[in-house]
Amino acid sequence: MRTTSALLSQRASTHGSHIFLRFAGRELSYKQCDALSQLAARAFTDLGVRAGELVAVLLPNCPEMVVTWFGANRIAAVAAPVNTAFRGPALAHAVNLTGAKVLVVDHTLVDALTSVHSELTTVRTLIVRGDHDATLFPQWTVLPYAVLESPSDPVPAVAPQPADPALVLFTSGTTGRSKGCLLS
Repeated sequence: MRTTSALLSQRASTHGSHIFLRFAGRELSYKQCDALSQLAARAFTDLGVRAGELVAVLLPNCPEMVVTWFGANRIAAVAAPVNTAFRGPALAHAVNLTGAKVLVVDHTLVDALTSVHSELTTVRTLIVRGDHDATLFPQWTVLPYAVLESPSDPVPAVAPQPADPALVLFTSGTTGRSKGCLLS
């Protein structure tokens, strides 16, 4: 049994130029996705994310969502995508439930954070995909998504195991507060 990041790297070496991801007119090859996820892993490491920690993700369906997930998994961290329809208390609850220090958000969802930012107890760094106003959240370090794509040294060797947590998916919260389901 292999991890998702090991499988991606293996496919990048054997099918490098083949299309891995096609979305809304954008394409990423196996090699491109592998390289981008390695850069994201290094950036998460530089931001203090460690094995077993969660990275909260508030992104719509997009290639960056996949790269963020693989990047977190490369360092044995856990991606926690939060429902992009959540607002107010539901959003604050889900983000707080992750305990994440880093939150990756799409610029179209920044407004949803403005009403709950003071309730988010663990977030220290906000990474924004798209245009953003860094002054909206003075209590956080606000960085552009490009930080996850910046050339850097290789990620330190972390060997995630197949049974390690890889993803937290949230229930819809129809019968109560949303709960996180840990997947390996």
